Amino acid sequence: MINDLQSQLKEAERLLEATRTERDTLIVENAELKKTNCTIRQRLKEAERDTNETKLELEMIEDMVKSINEQSTCNSPPDPTHISPRKVPSALTALNILQTHHDAGIGMLNNEVKKLKVSEQNKTAELERLRH
Repeated sequence: MINDLQSQLKEAERLLEATRTERDTLIVENAELKKTNCTIRQRLKEAERDTNETKLELEMIEDMVKSINEQSTCNSPPDPTHISPRKVPSALTALNILQTHHDAGIGMLNNEVKKLKVSEQNKTAELERLRH
């Protein structure tokens, strides 16, 4: 009888330890799931915000198209402030021109910096010469 009770007690203690281990594992998993849930909620809010921004931009574009269509369908005399279309370089050509101007500007700035450094070195050398 005592042996049976002792074996039942050992079995109960083993089950208790297994239950505690499982509880700890579930607590860790729950924390990870909560963290993941927060991340997903944040991404959902960002997606909703992006959707709303896109919707507003689309409405603005539709209004502009509507306005342009209304202006083009009207048979009124041309507006003196209206600027007629003109031929412009492609985006890549414009980008290359911009890069060329940028490189030239950077080159001039680098030359000025070099001149200033040389001037500072000369002044420092002159001061050292005068000190001795």
